[in-house]
Amino acid sequence: MNPWQQFAVALATQGAAVVLLFPTLHWKSRPRPWAATLLLLISLFAPFAIAVGHPTIRLIAALFASAILIKFYDLTRNAMAGNVPSLATYFWFIENPFWHVLRRRPMEHYRDFVANLRLIAIRFAVLALTSFAAYAVFTYDWRRQPFLFEHVTKVLVVYAVLTPLVNGIAAYWRLMGQPAMDTMRHPLLAITPADFWRRWNRPTQIWFHEHCFLPSGGWRAPIRATLVCFAVSGLAHELVFGIAIGRVPFVQMCFFMLQGVAVILTLRVRPRGWQKIAGFVLTVAFNLATSLLFFRSVALATPFYAVR
Repeated sequence: MNPWQQFAVALATQGAAVVLLFPTLHWKSRPRPWAATLLLLISLFAPFAIAVGHPTIRLIAALFASAILIKFYDLTRNAMAGNVPSLATYFWFIENPFWHVLRRRPMEHYRDFVANLRLIAIRFAVLALTSFAAYAVFTYDWRRQPFLFEHVTKVLVVYAVLTPLVNGIAAYWRLMGQPAMDTMRHPLLAITPADFWRRWNRPTQIWFHEHCFLPSGGWRAPIRATLVCFAVSGLAHELVFGIAIGRVPFVQMCFFMLQGVAVILTLRVRPRGWQKIAGFVLTVAFNLATSLLFFRSVALATPFYAVR
């Protein structure tokens, strides 16, 4: 089989695991988590059906596996609390990429047709411009340019493409009658590391709040709870990239723990006036510096930097 046929096999395996989870949610409490764990492992191992020499395709399958992990955990915890969704709600929840906590359905601009249509037009117009910039950046021959200049330029253009893309898809999802939260709230405008993570990937942020932050003490123990959230995120990213490249690079954990410490230090910091400018500059500089760790894994999974 060619790599894309192997990818189809991996997706079909993951799809089967998703279908089989629903009846297990109705089982008695003792075998239920074991069944969910088995199905989750099947989903996580599915990307290994793709040959090692195709890390980019493996990465896509691993991202699907990580999304399934998030949903499975939330559904199993709900079932253990006696909240088993109907079949329709189950599949409505599973297929929605902007809804990660069953009992917290996203509702912003849910049924406002005109508002969502306007957002789609604006965001995809911005996406067209940023995609043109991204094409120019990623087709440019960087071999004679300093590596840091290449890194900064490419990371900034990735942010510029990602924000209108995912938020535009969220608005389109709402236009189709599905609940969806805007994923990004202008993260590049953050004035502290804590502010950045409040703006970044908001649907997943809700999952971490429910399943990591609150169980670890919440605002009664914010340092511990925050570190737990970033440690779990680091492990999840190590898993995704480990599946993609066939080995664990261990840089994702370093990245997320550095970010976690920075978030703790700025958790209650609220810059005002001219301090906002300094905070913005320092936050951008810190994120660009630490992102060297994150994008090291990306470069191992897919061509990101020029080969020098």
